[in-house]
Amino acid sequence: MFSDPKRALTRVAGIVVLGGGVLLWGQPLGWAKAPADQLKGSAGKVITNADCFACHEDVPEGHYASSAHGGNLCISCHNDIRELPHQEKLNKVQCANCHRIEAEVYNGS
Repeated sequence: MFSDPKRALTRVAGIVVLGGGVLLWGQPLGWAKAPADQLKGSAGKVITNADCFACHEDVPEGHYASSAHGGNLCISCHNDIRELPHQEKLNKVQCANCHRIEAEVYNGS
């Protein structure tokens, strides 16, 4: 997977397994929080997850809330949404914005 063992160690140095759990460092809790200026739509109203679920009834709100990203706003990842209703075609979510280490490992494999 990695041609240079030192480089491989550097890429995964932020991951430690402790007692069956995984500890990641270098990333604060709530990684994917949107900047304050991004939270407001064009009318100045904060776009909340409840706003998203009002239209996206196909996404079970409870399922999202209990997921790994449930503590984040939908627009943390879908950061091209500036107004509601939003445009039909959204940009692809860039997971590496918050998951830098995992993206480096994935892209290096």
